[in-house]
Amino acid sequence: VQDSTSDKPTTPPGFCKMFNIPVYGVISKIDAPSANIKRSHKYLEMCGALEEHLLVSAVTGEGIEALQELVKKIRSK
Repeated sequence: VQDSTSDKPTTPPGFCKMFNIPVYGVISKIDAPSANIKRSHKYLEMCGALEEHLLVSAVTGEGIEALQELVKKIRSK
């Protein structure tokens, strides 16, 4: 999970590459005026989250349903 308003990555570079599973990213606070989605994508890719990146907002609810569906999909495997 990467906070789109943060100017620092939440996960160290390469961290997710140690896991032998697909790693998905979640970018939060996409509704915030200071959100920087492009930077957040870059940070998630740097840490190794190379699968889909979901954009979510707890305030507006945007992306929450897609996140729930992804979790269901992963759990059913």
